[in-house]
Amino acid sequence: MKISDRPVRDTIPVNLIIGGSSVLVVGGGKVGERKARGLLDCGASVELVCPVATDGLVALAQDGKVDATRIRRGRREGQAMRLCVH
Repeated sequence: MKISDRPVRDTIPVNLIIGGSSVLVVGGGKVGERKARGLLDCGASVELVCPVATDGLVALAQDGKVDATRIRRGRREGQAMRLCVH
């Protein structure tokens, strides 16, 4: 797909300084793993919420690099996904 073929979307480019911040990653697939590794590289503390995680994320959790104590299935009623940085 060429760039000119992509649909036009309203976007907000964001650059965050997140070193020392706690960040929630929702999803344990390939994208979640890539995001978690990138956040760790930037010095963030990462918490993972997902029903199933990649082997790489499981290894990060076993090494204590990712907090995976809140892994759970599904969403609670009324819960929306959010990017949380605090």
